[in-house]
Amino acid sequence: MRLDQLERLRQEQRVELFYFPCEVRVHGKDIFVVWHEGRFVLRPDGQLLRAWSLDELVSDADEMGLSLIEDEPVRYDFDRLRDWCAEVTAEGVDCPDFLNAWNFFDDLAKSHEDSESVHFRVSRSADHIYEKLFWGNNLPSVTPPGERFAPVWSTDELAEIRRLIESGLQLVEEMLGRSGPTKQN
Repeated sequence: MRLDQLERLRQEQRVELFYFPCEVRVHGKDIFVVWHEGRFVLRPDGQLLRAWSLDELVSDADEMGLSLIEDEPVRYDFDRLRDWCAEVTAEGVDCPDFLNAWNFFDDLAKSHEDSESVHFRVSRSADHIYEKLFWGNNLPSVTPPGERFAPVWSTDELAEIRRLIESGLQLVEEMLGRSGPTKQN
């Protein structure tokens, strides 16, 4: 759904829409983007709405008629994931961080609207890995008191996780661009 359609729906139904700022660390730089209902916000020209600072992102979003929630941005450290891919270890799999990154990558791919991307194919073929990462989060709502699930990763599963992370990082670079936003503060 395009932003103009969402805005029209919001006005017609008086629906409150929530736009969340996210901070992405990639290649040693922090870039800010906006997440909304399972996708990332695109500019009218189809490019990802992105900025070098939160203030710039708020200003750019405001120009598009979007109000960001005033919480701290959700942070994603993709440099750390890239480092893990260079030296894959089972001990290095942080279930919450890896699952959050996976969800970020899937939402970014949906924003790109390329359901046949390499990332989507890798993601769809790894549901069993997603499930292990999910249970490895040990969320209180699904983990009985006193219990804890610690996933054991096979060599094949670690290779699958690496393929997924690498395909997601490639997508991040395509969508954010290696140089990041066009304006530098």
